[in-house]
Amino acid sequence: MLFTHRSITRAALTALLVPALALTACDSDEPAEESTTTTTAEPEPEPEPQEAVDATLAPGFTPNPQVLTGVAGGDRQGHHWTGRAPHTDCTGYFPDEPQHTVALEDIEQMSILATAPVDLTLAVEGPHGVWCNDDYQGLDPGFVESWEAGTYHIYVGIYDEGVRANYTLTLREVKPAETVQTTLSPGFGVERLTSIAGGPRPGSEWTGVSPHTDCTGHMPAEPQHEIELTEDISNLRVVASHSIDLTMVIEGPEGVWCNDDFEGLDPGLLSAFPAGTYKIFIGTFDGEFAPDYSLTLTDFSSTPTTEASLAPGFLPDPHLEVSVAGGSREGSTWTGEGEHTDCTGYFPDEPQHILELEEFESLTIKATTEETDLTMVIEGPQGTWCNDDFEGYNPGIRDTYPAGTYRVFIGTYSPDMAAYTLQVTAF
Repeated sequence: MLFTHRSITRAALTALLVPALALTACDSDEPAEESTTTTTAEPEPEPEPQEAVDATLAPGFTPNPQVLTGVAGGDRQGHHWTGRAPHTDCTGYFPDEPQHTVALEDIEQMSILATAPVDLTLAVEGPHGVWCNDDYQGLDPGFVESWEAGTYHIYVGIYDEGVRANYTLTLREVKPAETVQTTLSPGFGVERLTSIAGGPRPGSEWTGVSPHTDCTGHMPAEPQHEIELTEDISNLRVVASHSIDLTMVIEGPEGVWCNDDFEGLDPGLLSAFPAGTYKIFIGTFDGEFAPDYSLTLTDFSSTPTTEASLAPGFLPDPHLEVSVAGGSREGSTWTGEGEHTDCTGYFPDEPQHILELEEFESLTIKATTEETDLTMVIEGPQGTWCNDDFEGYNPGIRDTYPAGTYRVFIGTYSPDMAAYTLQVTAF
């Protein structure tokens, strides 16, 4: 076949020239020009190291409680930390590294408690700062708090230097208190209730009716207890007790009654309660939570007269009896004899105690309380003896007691009422 110059197509020409060009490039003495453009892949970021945790807890975690164990103590002194109020008791000796790391979601109320046969201490580092505690329940450290989400480092120390001990750490979710309703009638005796104290509501939101005006502390939003009294109770004693400083608010038919320290750090009151509904809030002074406090209601409206017979050498010594002081009878209705003439205060119409005594060369009868200033009247074979302040504000009479019957009245210096203990001792 004969090809003419015109019959050669562009495609065929390209096919002929490309191999030739490639061959020329290969045969050239000039070195091939290297490319100046390079493509480098960026390294992927290394994953951040994940902190090992002993437990990851969310509201409703199970099992409840969570229990961890370890060895307490170390060389690091607790004052290395500055605790956030109210958990500022940073003391003892700790390890350099935490024994436990716990990851939490927001938990409304959770308790942490470390227990061992020795005096432990506790420090928790978290998003809030540092919480410390030494003695929460006896010598065991812990607290109940609201926990925000985050990672918590838990150190368990020992109060004394150079000591090591195995311990148990218990984390328990505490459910918010629910209002429990109770109905009481005169003569019920003693009723004991329990719940968890504390909350976000400041006690200053209430205004107490005199003399119960000490509205302070941190209360729950709703009352833990609602008491329905079917009838008036003339002498009702209400006391909340716990190792933590508690406070109390009572909403009732006569307004609001508040108290902080009625017996030591325990709040309470002893008063006449009209029939009606009483809402009782139990808080904590420092803003902590106090699980398992005890609320004791005692009806003293019909306090019986106790009777006892004592002879020299009686056991146990002292002889103890418990009753309620105060009343409407004024001490000035008696006239004391001898050295015992201080007849003052407000007394019941009938004696709280009748003592049948053999002759005692030396005997002491006294009444003690932390609530108020007590007074005393004793009617006996020798006449009437009175006393106001024998030991501090507590009345008592130490003397020779002839054989016979003694009627013992315990009053209050001011027109109020108070629970007390009568002590009779020959020592």
